[in-house]
Amino acid sequence: MIPAASLATLETPLREDRMYLFVCGPGGRPGYGAEALALALPERGWITVDSCKVGRELPQEGIISRWRRSPEDQLLISVLTHPHDDHAAGLAELLDAMRPPLVAVTGNTPPEQDLARRIRDLELSGVTSQNIAARTVRAAVSAMERLVSSGATTLLPIRDQQTLISGPARVRCLAPTELEIRTLLSHLPKERANELSTVLEVTWGQTRLMLGADLPWKNPSGSVLPSGWESVDKRHPGLSDHTGLKVPHHGSREALHPRLLGITGPGPRLWVCTPFERSDLPRMDAADGADILLAVEPCLHLTKQPHVSANASNATLRVGTLRPPPGTPRSLKSAPPAGPLDAVWCFGFDNMGQLVGRWRGDAAIEVVP
Repeated sequence: MIPAASLATLETPLREDRMYLFVCGPGGRPGYGAEALALALPERGWITVDSCKVGRELPQEGIISRWRRSPEDQLLISVLTHPHDDHAAGLAELLDAMRPPLVAVTGNTPPEQDLARRIRDLELSGVTSQNIAARTVRAAVSAMERLVSSGATTLLPIRDQQTLISGPARVRCLAPTELEIRTLLSHLPKERANELSTVLEVTWGQTRLMLGADLPWKNPSGSVLPSGWESVDKRHPGLSDHTGLKVPHHGSREALHPRLLGITGPGPRLWVCTPFERSDLPRMDAADGADILLAVEPCLHLTKQPHVSANASNATLRVGTLRPPPGTPRSLKSAPPAGPLDAVWCFGFDNMGQLVGRWRGDAAIEVVP
């Protein structure tokens, strides 16, 4: 795999004949969020997926401001994949600051409900609790409503098969389906909110990126879910044929569908994962999350080393060094990085299906067997 360079050396402005994926992951401290993506399309245009904060700063806003190619290289659409606070922290501030013309959430065509309206309905009815829609999610919905009422933004309900961006680079929704949305939004239980996760496929020539949000495959008891990766695989076979994967649900065992991961191929695929320290993800135990991934691909990119406040002294770590000693209680303390661009990986792609560059923030690491 091409050697990794410092994020500080990434050329600005970005090249127009490349597509760049920035993955940010402070780690899951309450109020900070655990995952945010920024995608720079070839030529011009950006997409953000979910949001996170580092202190009061928004990594996605800093990335777009620093690396956009021209004043016309603007944010086209912001996506909220599902209603959990580790993906919505800072989204209200990001929307107010960047005012994208489109905001996308899971939903069906009106008059059926979308995620934003369902959360608002639950709140107004008094049913909404901290468990169903966290403060950060409600703040994001309020920001969406403000922008829509001002005429600055259109709310776009998205579902399986819908295209968000068309052109040489295409962004398409692969999940959930209309029926799954209708079923899940009818009661919106917190324990099933991950099944609402919007899965996005980005294609440009021979390059294919899979952005898996938090979509699971099984529930914690081990039963295969009727909605989830099994459902996606039936509608969209060949999921493992990708150039890059944003590993779903922070690398939990329940999200690692075998046909999404596939088997070792002739060339490496780019896999990147954000830690969610509140749930100790990805787990480093033998035969669990990170091990499952490293059994297929020889390198896993993490936006930061879990449970460590200092930036990475060694950019490459063996998975065994990250395992807690037997009998040692896990430390579930989250340690967000000091700077907004520390816990960031950036990857550059051409349209021939090739990874052409890797750049890491000071806290980002790669994990090997």
